[in-house]
Amino acid sequence: MTSPGPKNLQPQSPTYGKTLIPVRTLLEGALYLAARPLRIADLAKLAGISEPQVRQILEELSSEYETRLSAFKITELRENRYILQLRHELAPLLEELAPDGLLNESLLRTLGWIAHKQPISQATLVKERGSNAYKHVQELMGKKFITATPNGRTYLLETTPLFADYFGLSRDKTVLKKQILEWIEKKIKPDQKPLKLKE
Repeated sequence: MTSPGPKNLQPQSPTYGKTLIPVRTLLEGALYLAARPLRIADLAKLAGISEPQVRQILEELSSEYETRLSAFKITELRENRYILQLRHELAPLLEELAPDGLLNESLLRTLGWIAHKQPISQATLVKERGSNAYKHVQELMGKKFITATPNGRTYLLETTPLFADYFGLSRDKTVLKKQILEWIEKKIKPDQKPLKLKE
């Protein structure tokens, strides 16, 4: 007599290669680990399935996340790219638990200033935001949210497409500057140095 084992050992969706890992689990893991937008073509190559199959799996996952009010959401971006994100409304509630992974208030404020005033010189940013702006610029470049182009003795700072994608903003910088006014008001609390956005 055979001993009873766990039920439903066989995955209900296609598996990856010769493993028992469902392809959907592999794709979910890839989006989580990348922490940036991934192209459908790259995901299809990774999983060894077609692009339409990848799209279908990601749409199913996205629907499941919405149905169970998951902490995460899968967002489709332009150019056939997808990204796994923490729901924006959770970020301020969880910031203290993951201070290195999320943007703190001061850093977020500097990022908002750059986004609204871009292109802005680092010298001007430091004058407006204080000497901590040097450190902020390094951190934001490390997260690939901004670029710094040499301009004389300083740098010109601008946001990247990843910044727009990550925060669900337009890649068109004219539109983005309008969106950022609303965004900053919702995301940032006042601190010692007021942020005069409408000057």
